[in-house]
Amino acid sequence: MSVIRQDLSACIGCGTCAMVCPMDVFRLDTEHQKSVIAYVQSCQTCGQCWLNCPTDSIGLQDAEISFGMNYGR
Repeated sequence: MSVIRQDLSACIGCGTCAMVCPMDVFRLDTEHQKSVIAYVQSCQTCGQCWLNCPTDSIGLQDAEISFGMNYGR
């Protein structure tokens, strides 16, 4: 399982995902005011980015299931 971007246009560049990620997977692109999944291979699927994203622009995915804005919390 790993983090995915559900909807880049929904990202408001708040940086919450970067702040809560214990594995430093995200970077903030200040030019475009969006977070970037920079190190997806480091994702430990803790779900903190997904749970804390205020705009549901992040999801979690594996080969069989996805968790994101369409699945509720």
